[in-house]
Amino acid sequence: MEMPAIRIGDGRGLDQFSLRVQALVGLLQSMGREGLSELTCGSHVERLLEKLPSEQFCQFKRSMSLSRPGPLSYNLLDFSSWLQREARCQPRREGSLQSVRPRPPPSHPFRAAAILHGSKTSPQVTSPTVQIAPPRVSQLSPNTSSIRCPVCAYCNCPEHHVSKCDDFLQLTKDQRTSWIKEQKRCWRCARDHFANQCDLKGRCNQCNGKHLQVLCNINQRQVQNFYLDHPSDCNKVLLKVVDVTLRNGNKSLDTYAILDDGSERTILLHPAAQKLQLMGEPESLTLRTVRQDVQTLNGATVSFTLIPKAHPDKSYAIRHAFTADQLSLSEHSQPVKSLQRRYAHLRQIPLKQHDRVSPLLLIGADHTHLITPTWPVKLGPPGAPAAIKTRLGWTLQGPARDIVSSPTTKCHHISFTCPPDDIPHNVQKLWQLDTLPPRNTKMVVRSKQDQDAIHQLEIQTTRIPVDGVLRYATPLLRAEPWLPLKAPKEAAMSRLRSCER
Repeated sequence: MEMPAIRIGDGRGLDQFSLRVQALVGLLQSMGREGLSELTCGSHVERLLEKLPSEQFCQFKRSMSLSRPGPLSYNLLDFSSWLQREARCQPRREGSLQSVRPRPPPSHPFRAAAILHGSKTSPQVTSPTVQIAPPRVSQLSPNTSSIRCPVCAYCNCPEHHVSKCDDFLQLTKDQRTSWIKEQKRCWRCARDHFANQCDLKGRCNQCNGKHLQVLCNINQRQVQNFYLDHPSDCNKVLLKVVDVTLRNGNKSLDTYAILDDGSERTILLHPAAQKLQLMGEPESLTLRTVRQDVQTLNGATVSFTLIPKAHPDKSYAIRHAFTADQLSLSEHSQPVKSLQRRYAHLRQIPLKQHDRVSPLLLIGADHTHLITPTWPVKLGPPGAPAAIKTRLGWTLQGPARDIVSSPTTKCHHISFTCPPDDIPHNVQKLWQLDTLPPRNTKMVVRSKQDQDAIHQLEIQTTRIPVDGVLRYATPLLRAEPWLPLKAPKEAAMSRLRSCER
């Protein structure tokens, strides 16, 4: 209701008006019986029709009269459907209205000049009038607008851009962020518009994002960790986890490794690479998430030696493993003792119990000889994990749904305020405007005869049995003063019988 009136040919404004009416209709439909009365009210449509031009006002009523015979009636549903059809037929570009405007007259019109001949010329020769064009303006004129001078968005100086402004470069990250928020500037180019309206096409040289390089530090997203496995408090599916020792020269680290058949690359977490002092070649790894989001991780390729704790006399070389700071692995548990008590096929197997261990190495399919079984797999009943022997030792893999870990209780206290919604607020204001003024209605006062009649009925009405059925016996109501009846009872009874017939 607060939108301005729509002009003729304004297709964009009519489209926005149609969307708001659709939202209002949807809100009233979701309110059930309370909104049904508002949907069928014609006064709401009359108020909304005042926003349209007079031609469309008449066109809507003409359309309603042709579609429905009889008296003219319409509601918000009819108006919303008609408005959607009308909005689809309107032009969306504003430039179409400007293209038919007449061309403005030239800024330098031709001026007339008379050529005068000397006295020796024949008097019969007239002095013709010749049109002389104005002199051309030099291309180096200061009035030319083709040269676009850069203007600093911070200090409004026309001599430099904001990327070369000394005052802006001296600001810290927090100061730049507060200045953009207070001045309501664009986060990409620092000009006076919002980021969703920015037409900047250049990219940053550091992160390849669509923003100026001087604003790269305030446009960087918070660094998040990418889990290579599913983080969970209770492992319903056991993965192959083994105890290993990593070695690089005289540096060694005791940790755990996950044997992942579905990974194409061996991953070493950054804390392990730092402790082993591994220095590799820089490399970028592209990860694609479940939502098809592409994340590029900048890391390095390293090589080291792996020694399984189940066979300390053997060692294996791990080459071209990728490491990055953003990668993480979740905790894993393998309740071997409880599983061996439950399943007979796991007994007599040298398995090691793991309780919330944090692996630092993920061995993928690029080292197939370390993750594939070297002994027949010990299978159990359906729903039981399998025991697998690899070159790194025995491990478990498979479902473990029957093993329930200790439940953890989490209590989150959240307090927030819902932002005000424009549509319910407008509907509430509309209801306030449609409230009928109070009427001064007088109390119904009964006459004295009516009061006497009601009093007699309340006192003298009784219930008497007639043929086994209780019936009400009411007195005969007479207006005062009562006239005495002189007729005998027999005459009155015959009179009563004639009335009943």
